[in-house]
Amino acid sequence: MSKTSAVPQRVMSWALWMIILIASSLSTVAKSKQRIIFESFTRENDVVLFGLNIPRSEFYLLASKHPINESARGYHVAVFGKRPPKKYSNFFLRTGDRFHCVFGLDAENKTMEGAVLTEVISYAFQTVVCEPPNKTLRNKLFGKHVSLAFNNTIMNTNTLYKEYIPPKKNKKKLCSCLLMWYRTEFLHEWLWYHANAHGVEKVFLYDNDSKEDNLTEHVNFLSSRYNLEYVPWHVHKTQSAYHGHCVILAARECEWVTVTDIDEFVYMPKHGSLSTYLQSMGPDIGSVELAMRAVSSNNTALIQKPEGGVMKSYKCMGKPTNLKSIFRTNALHYSLANVIHSNLLNGSFKTKNLWNSKYASKIFLFHYTVQAWEVYIRKYMRRASLVSRPFKTDKNETLSRDTPTREWKKFVIGHCKTMHETSPIHDFASCQLGPLSCRHEDSLGSIQSGTTGKGPCLIAGLGGRGSGLPWISKALQKRSLNCVVKDWLELQSEIVSGNLSVRYHHLVHHVRHPLRSIRMLSKDIVNGRYKSILRLPAGSNAVNRTEKQNSTNSLRSAVKQALHIWVLENEKLEFFSQGRYRVEEVVLSDLCILSQLNNSAASNVTSGCVNETSKIQAFGEMNNGSSLTWKMLESIDPYAAQLARKLAIQYGYNSDGI
Repeated sequence: MSKTSAVPQRVMSWALWMIILIASSLSTVAKSKQRIIFESFTRENDVVLFGLNIPRSEFYLLASKHPINESARGYHVAVFGKRPPKKYSNFFLRTGDRFHCVFGLDAENKTMEGAVLTEVISYAFQTVVCEPPNKTLRNKLFGKHVSLAFNNTIMNTNTLYKEYIPPKKNKKKLCSCLLMWYRTEFLHEWLWYHANAHGVEKVFLYDNDSKEDNLTEHVNFLSSRYNLEYVPWHVHKTQSAYHGHCVILAARECEWVTVTDIDEFVYMPKHGSLSTYLQSMGPDIGSVELAMRAVSSNNTALIQKPEGGVMKSYKCMGKPTNLKSIFRTNALHYSLANVIHSNLLNGSFKTKNLWNSKYASKIFLFHYTVQAWEVYIRKYMRRASLVSRPFKTDKNETLSRDTPTREWKKFVIGHCKTMHETSPIHDFASCQLGPLSCRHEDSLGSIQSGTTGKGPCLIAGLGGRGSGLPWISKALQKRSLNCVVKDWLELQSEIVSGNLSVRYHHLVHHVRHPLRSIRMLSKDIVNGRYKSILRLPAGSNAVNRTEKQNSTNSLRSAVKQALHIWVLENEKLEFFSQGRYRVEEVVLSDLCILSQLNNSAASNVTSGCVNETSKIQAFGEMNNGSSLTWKMLESIDPYAAQLARKLAIQYGYNSDGI
């Protein structure tokens, strides 16, 4: 395609993208005006209804003559029913005939004929807590519609009365809640960091109507590595309801829960993992409040999302701008009253403040609120909270994907207070979870392991037969260049076990075409080479040798695992690396530049290197006879194959073949 024809097509694709966003925004406005009960949750002693545009003025009018307890101010909660806690008894009243929870509604016209009415216990913005039906009636009502009636008017509903599920005995220490819309490309980095650095054992991932970016498929793909629970959450502008729902869902199997966004990362380099830190809290601590520090790129307005991940790409920190709480799941008030970043606690629990204390500069959330324009505009075209301000432009500006508005440029400059040469959280993760030197003074590695300072450079890639790594190693050793070549999977085993004897100052990503690499990786998996290294879920360990008799199934299983490994580990390598090359066409002189080698031999590296270069190229050509094709990968796992093809194009390979 010529350049002249490519430009209009690019403009058309951007125009189509903007039309989708505007249509989604208009749809959100229309949906936000409807009144509906869209979800229910059955607890041991009550039933919680979640709705949009519940007539709060009616509730507050009824409760207006009863003063709200001082500790509940700001939470907009009205408590009714038969069993208010003593702490809130001064605004206890009954809802009488004006409000009822309605169980057993007719499926078609949803009339109250034959329905069971119960009292409302509490109301808090998008959450209503109901008295459950009598035990003798519950079995007949399970699976039937439930709603809220006010002044003899029944709210629309699309949710059913569900059976109570008791909590698990052995609970996880720390879980997380994420509300997602059109942010799939950031999910792997967030999961990898919080699972490994902070001990997050499970993530409840709420899909807020993400139709455009394959979130369902991506969650299924990442479930091969991480413990995820996918929760459809299709009603827009219901962040408060989501907040309460996820906390009580997590309470079944988790002691503590974070409710953060995909662009928020916990940072506490001197206190170990968040999970360990929370276990040190006294039994009376029900929540921990962290300061949030806004992070942006710098004073330059980035248009397109940079490669290498969020933590690596944005380095300018602003001042603390907000607070966010982490909760002990059994500490929350039964009304689930919240103000997005904070929850009302039961009377016996306290909040530990970490934003106005000696911890404020060492424990906080990095909030990547000002990212590249194409990311920023997606987020602000449809905010999750009903009270969030809409995106605005100046009077004479046209909203465009590739032209940042003046308001946004001011926003970028306003959030950039302290510019770092490297990102503190990236340095911390590179040291704690990776093989690089501990550059940041607060990194635990620099304090405990004594591995600060520059070490050799590191070249790492997915190894195995045919990777080309041994040829690269020989070429470097021949010239006594200070660079180590490692199989990435074997290197991770050293990191996890704490046996990493050397830290590296620089990492170069060694890439091989996915069709070649996946084919050889699958053979290694069949032979059990990486069985003790790979962190695969139960039931998907390396293929057992006894299964080789069923060659077709075992090979397909191994190829699928190898495909997942190739995508996930290459994405992880991009987070750590400062450069990248394709082994099929590497020239040693270019490799020395990528590796930042300060060696006397480096200036003369181009002379005498022809043999090493030709050997590497010939080695690649010898494996061109691979029977693995994109079509075969797509038949095994279409979505993972799509991700692998996308990475191959990013690395400069031809998407249609080798």
